[in-house]
Amino acid sequence: MLLMLLPILASAETVKIDGIWYNLVSWAKEAEVTWNPNLGRITGSYSGSIEIPKSITYNKVEYSVTNIGDDAFAYSTGLTSITIPNSVTDIGDHAFERCTGLTSITIPNSVTSTSLCAFAYCTGLTSATIPNSVTNIEWGTFTGCTALSSITIPNSVTNIGDVAFCNCRSLTSLTIPNNVTSIGVLAFAGCTGLTSITIPNTVTSIGSSAFEECIALTSIPNNLTSIGGRAFHGTTWYNNQPDGLIYINNTAYCYKGTMPANSDIAIKEGTLRITDYAFFDCANMTSITIPSSVTSIGQGAFENCTGLTSITIPNSVTDIEINAFWKCTGLTSVTIPNSVTIIGCFQFCTSLNSITIPNSVTCIDQNAFLGCTGLTSITIPNSVTSIGQSAFKDCTGLTSITLSNSLTSIGYWTFLNCTSLTAIKIPKTLTLIASEAFRGCTGLTDVTCKAKKLTTEWGGEGLYALENVFRDAKIEKASLHVPAQSLDSYNSTMPWSAFSNIEALPAPTAGDANWDDAVNEEDVEEVSKSILGNPTTAFEKDAADVNKDGKVDIIDIVDILTIVNK
Repeated sequence: MLLMLLPILASAETVKIDGIWYNLVSWAKEAEVTWNPNLGRITGSYSGSIEIPKSITYNKVEYSVTNIGDDAFAYSTGLTSITIPNSVTDIGDHAFERCTGLTSITIPNSVTSTSLCAFAYCTGLTSATIPNSVTNIEWGTFTGCTALSSITIPNSVTNIGDVAFCNCRSLTSLTIPNNVTSIGVLAFAGCTGLTSITIPNTVTSIGSSAFEECIALTSIPNNLTSIGGRAFHGTTWYNNQPDGLIYINNTAYCYKGTMPANSDIAIKEGTLRITDYAFFDCANMTSITIPSSVTSIGQGAFENCTGLTSITIPNSVTDIEINAFWKCTGLTSVTIPNSVTIIGCFQFCTSLNSITIPNSVTCIDQNAFLGCTGLTSITIPNSVTSIGQSAFKDCTGLTSITLSNSLTSIGYWTFLNCTSLTAIKIPKTLTLIASEAFRGCTGLTDVTCKAKKLTTEWGGEGLYALENVFRDAKIEKASLHVPAQSLDSYNSTMPWSAFSNIEALPAPTAGDANWDDAVNEEDVEEVSKSILGNPTTAFEKDAADVNKDGKVDIIDIVDILTIVNK
């Protein structure tokens, strides 16, 4: 909300009228209640009983009070009561956070959505009235209101956000209205005082740990299609489930109890999703069969499954969430299907020595192979355009890596401490190498960078590399190979100028249209795109013009195919 108001507040005047501070927006004749500018944010600007008027007059101009700004009353521990008029349509983020003396709150029916942590940690609050105008209860609205014993959620509400009522442990009963379809992460977690909970069948999505430790929950909706990890742990419903793999509709929810040694698990046909942390810490599982009906594997689904040595993921899977195989230290090989587009899930799989990344993958996400010390080589297909932060950090066994010829960015610390890496070839398509991407790569002796243009400005034309990209990598003893026409740029631009030896690369050979040092079917595709008017940044016209007639056309494709088929 604050960002939306910036243009307005830039011209606002702050005044104090009858003990309340306002930001005045003169052109709209509107006023926003705010914090005391002499004290600053979250310093507790107010105390006692406050009644906000519908309008105020300043310099003979009437202003309608329409907003309570972000942090306006935050940390006002001496505030005992507040009256909000119907003129107010928006209550800002953290507006009443930690107003511990506040015992009740009535939100007027002019408000349509609560805001981020609006009443968070108001530990003295015992009751709150939410009007029928509200459709969305935002992130953390009442989180930590430990004395809150009475709350009525109106029928207008369709979404209850993450952490909305987390740790409201004095709540005794809860009825979620029939219009609600989604309940967020940790929404009611830790509401241990609840004695009755009613969740309607309209709810189809429940986030991770949404009702964790809500012992009163005895049944769950039968139409759930999206279920977060540990959503119902610690409830009576969960406690009544037998040990073993629990299913909720088409979701493998979790394995309950202690798994027997050397267990082979087969997920039943028809299962669509393996939810977050479903097999967390199942160290006794040695193999898992995933049916072709499964489309997604949740966050941390197999975390700490140290007994797993290999896994085949079926072609039906399109989504593998972060940390899915975190610390599967026994895992040596993985087969990833062509349906997956993002990889970010093999952190600390220290025995992993073989993995094939399919051509469907476009992004290797942050931390994807962090600490995979057994990985010795990897080829990143040309479909990948970005590699995220710390993706290969601490892969100390990695000796060679082939980067995608479509790569545009390498993130922070991507290859940090890859001490066995001796050579790296950076494609000409790259436009960004972030801070310390190759820090501590002490084995580097040979670096090739095919970028023809360099820039020292973020977002400028060419390759932008932070000066500390090769920090602690001893590049003063390494060689750098660059395009011949760009030698002067590399010799005068950090971090490249720190290399001890900078040499010109030979021009790409005839037919090597994407300059990946090989002539193959990918060059045919590269030339085809150029003929159709859609050349990629990897395209090398001189190499594509195999017959040297000054143009690139179908004849050159024939010539390339001849080279390939020799």
